[in-house]
Amino acid sequence: MDKHISELQDKIDVSRIVIERADGISAQARVSTMQAANHLLESWADNAPETGEEVCEVRIVFEDGLQYRSQFRLNRSLKRISLARHVRRELSALTTPKRRKGHSDDQTLLIAPATTTLAESARRVLDCYDI
Repeated sequence: MDKHISELQDKIDVSRIVIERADGISAQARVSTMQAANHLLESWADNAPETGEEVCEVRIVFEDGLQYRSQFRLNRSLKRISLARHVRRELSALTTPKRRKGHSDDQTLLIAPATTTLAESARRVLDCYDI
């Protein structure tokens, strides 16, 4: 019974998401939900170069202070953007050591307690945070 109750506990919410265009048009925005981030990225994708991609730096700060940093590539062909799906894919890749082959832990953009491995931290974020 206790296990069932722990599964129903609320996940830790996003406090803020800061998105900054890293190349091309200079812009920065701060939103408080994944839905707002998706809407913003979709509107920025409309202004992306006709060919190629534009990189955005994304920083997600959760209510407990944990931060996740990532890059999101924009191009005009993107129709339905889901930042949450993008982050879940990145975290899932971090939980599987052979899938992250070629990436050093220095390149990891998950800012979590140093007492856990990168894979454990990524798994905890997937399990405990509202992404």
